[in-house]
Amino acid sequence: MEKLGENDNLMRFRCEALLKSAIISETDLEGNILFANDEFVNALGYSRKEIIGKNHRILNSKTHHPEFFKGIFKAATMGKIWKGTVEDFTKKGKRIWLDTSIVPILNKKGKPIRYLAVRFDVTKFMEK
Repeated sequence: MEKLGENDNLMRFRCEALLKSAIISETDLEGNILFANDEFVNALGYSRKEIIGKNHRILNSKTHHPEFFKGIFKAATMGKIWKGTVEDFTKKGKRIWLDTSIVPILNKKGKPIRYLAVRFDVTKFMEK
């Protein structure tokens, strides 16, 4: 059986592994970006100074129908995890396909207070 300290270290290791491999951002309920990790900055070309406080719509490639985003919003506001592939634009206007999970961060009453987006670049698989 693992000791508490070992569990804490294991959890830190898992978080670090995720932060180093996934494109991660956190937004408020309106989609304004509160956090972007290094992978986000590298993949999308925005500095943190440029992207923090901006709405996530700044990345919208206009490929998806508005109903697509309504589905994401509906799931997230209901406290459900949404998974799918989203096409966005980088700062330089390059299209990027992202395998995406939108995870609502819930308060004690089960209501979303923020959203965490965890993504992986799958562009090379989508453009074949």
